[in-house]
Amino acid sequence: MKNNQLLCEKICEALRLMTELPEDFTYDYPLFDQFDGRPHLALSSINALELVVIIYETWHIDVPMEDIRKLVSVNAIASYLEEAGVVVSDETGGRA
Repeated sequence: MKNNQLLCEKICEALRLMTELPEDFTYDYPLFDQFDGRPHLALSSINALELVVIIYETWHIDVPMEDIRKLVSVNAIASYLEEAGVVVSDETGGRA
């Protein structure tokens, strides 16, 4: 399975701890209100910090405060983690 797909699945597992995912959820679904009228998961700033902690605890990636704004969707988070060198297989959730 592709790295991005596995990353997305692992991120969704973590997100389920924060909120129930809607039926029409896709990996591009906004996690936070983008103030553009689109539906979103309505995660709060506290959830954003929890997400940063989950990223650190799971993949040992420090997310600087200025990068939190990049974590707008599951796909965006997966891309961010891939750029940081995270490689996921079916057996691991590790980092290259």
